[in-house]
Amino acid sequence: KGKSYPTKRQKQKVIKTFYSLRRRGYVEFTARGDDYEITMIEKGKRQIKNLNFESLKIIVPKNWDGKFWQIAADIPVKYKRAADKFREKLKLLNCYPLQRSLWFYPHDPRGEVEFVARIYAIANYVTFMKIEHLDPEDEKILKDYFRDTGSI
Repeated sequence: KGKSYPTKRQKQKVIKTFYSLRRRGYVEFTARGDDYEITMIEKGKRQIKNLNFESLKIIVPKNWDGKFWQIAADIPVKYKRAADKFREKLKLLNCYPLQRSLWFYPHDPRGEVEFVARIYAIANYVTFMKIEHLDPEDEKILKDYFRDTGSI
């Protein structure tokens, strides 16, 4: 296949987008000879973090190793609001609460859940464990739930 080059309209759209980002305070332009350097400033970084947070999903690999990951969140009462938000996000990520502070997922959730815990400034109170053996009744509950969600 031959190379395709951007049309004049596509170039104008890109330029308009960058100027819009600058107007909103997400980026700044610095002249460098005949070109410009575009730098994302703090407000833009926060906006990207928010977008990443809102669209966050735990990656589900094709094959499951048959083990569950436990997320233990022993969060002090003084962080009640953060703890409530954290639990709300765990629900949105399809984690399953066997207890108020013990959540489970069939695949490694550490990267995504650590990101959430850092956003709420409670990462020091969250621990992960890969579980080798579970109570048969709990295991059945988890397997049924995660089959229904399509995670296993």
